[in-house]
Amino acid sequence: MPRLPNDPDQFIQRKGSPGDLDLSFRPAIGVESHQQNSSVHAIAIQEDGRILIGGHFETYDGVPRVAVARLQSTGLLDSSFDPAEGLTVFDAANNQQLTGTVGDLAIRRIPSPSGDDRYEITVVGLFTHLRHSPSRYIARLDDAGNKVPSFSSPFEIQDGRESEPPVEEGSERTAIHFPGSVGLWQDQTIVSQSFRRCGDFERWAIARLGPTGSCDASYAHQSKGSTGSRNVGAGPSLVLPDGSVLFGGNFDYWGDTRTPDGTLQYEPRPRIARFTPSGGLDRGFGPAAYEDANGTFHTGRGPVHALARQTDGKFLVVGNFFYIKPNSNTELGSLVRLHSDGSWELPGPQLPDGIASRIFAIAVEPQPGDEPDKILIAGDFQTYGDVPRNRLARLHSDGSLDTSFDPGEGPNGPVKTLAVQPDGSLLIGGSFTEYAGRRRHGVARVLLHKIERVKAPEKEESEDLPSL
Repeated sequence: MPRLPNDPDQFIQRKGSPGDLDLSFRPAIGVESHQQNSSVHAIAIQEDGRILIGGHFETYDGVPRVAVARLQSTGLLDSSFDPAEGLTVFDAANNQQLTGTVGDLAIRRIPSPSGDDRYEITVVGLFTHLRHSPSRYIARLDDAGNKVPSFSSPFEIQDGRESEPPVEEGSERTAIHFPGSVGLWQDQTIVSQSFRRCGDFERWAIARLGPTGSCDASYAHQSKGSTGSRNVGAGPSLVLPDGSVLFGGNFDYWGDTRTPDGTLQYEPRPRIARFTPSGGLDRGFGPAAYEDANGTFHTGRGPVHALARQTDGKFLVVGNFFYIKPNSNTELGSLVRLHSDGSWELPGPQLPDGIASRIFAIAVEPQPGDEPDKILIAGDFQTYGDVPRNRLARLHSDGSLDTSFDPGEGPNGPVKTLAVQPDGSLLIGGSFTEYAGRRRHGVARVLLHKIERVKAPEKEESEDLPSL
């Protein structure tokens, strides 16, 4: 790595443009797995700058870290967070623990009068154990990576009835294979996963838990989604500041009330619904559905993949779906912007044909002043329209490509999660091993702004890199 004169102890990145790899974030290796391809599904940033990652992996920088790890701000492993055996799935047939998958994670800072604040990390995914202790679908870890003893998963076997056995992660992100999402509100935890029971209660894919992990009996107590022909699993969720929840998936209808004879009544909610803070279906939100000229109800081909909230309170929804514009045969988006009441913004952001089913992650990049947010998308695409954009792109508010952000060769595998750091950098996670020809296993940081000179981390080995 080139060095500046009179600064022998620090590597530096002399210049960089939006989309370039941030060379100051330098994991020694990144994530690896021996059972199958490793992948990072979730990234969260602590207030002190350290970074949590979750996914399907067995090591980070060659050190055992099963499905969850914490990194320093430089990308090196934070050895103070050690979950030991990590998150695993028990294979009863062969009496062995297999590597689990974390789909999402959330961080709660616990203030201390002395100023020595600590953190608790809640993870959700396809696993049955944490550190060989039963903890199905959800677990809570302390600042050192230990299991928080006061928190227990409610998704265990109840009187011989299982909440739903974990499924192996598929090659496509679908509602059935979605490894789960989690959000925190006050002292409560909202979790979505492919469960059917929560503690002693029937709960369909979404539940709210108390501080100890017990299922909130009053929340979403009659709630269920359907495609009309079959019930469906979980999708991404977004916990909003007032405690309501935006929930996406592969459903056409949602019901939360019953007739006197006990029949569940469904209402149209194609692919997206919002729940009130008490867990009821928010009837003031949507339905975001359309009928054609013949009055036929139309909805999409596949699930919602990702959700994001803009700084103005509107929502971005992306996935492999479509809607029919009223009284026409015009399809509306697979990236749509919703107003706070669930109505579509028309015209909304427009995507080129064929790309939406390959977008797995979306994030918002706030802009200064009154400028509208820019939109970051990632997945497994190679072009945006006719312009090469390898699995990562930045869009203007109207969906047009921001050509100032160019990842070049970019990642060599799918990107599954995005996180914008407070300093304006972009963390990406996925199933890649390189970014623009440089080794980055599963996690990398990308520049969102042009730089002239950045100091990189101290006390790490250099690698032979071409002059910048």
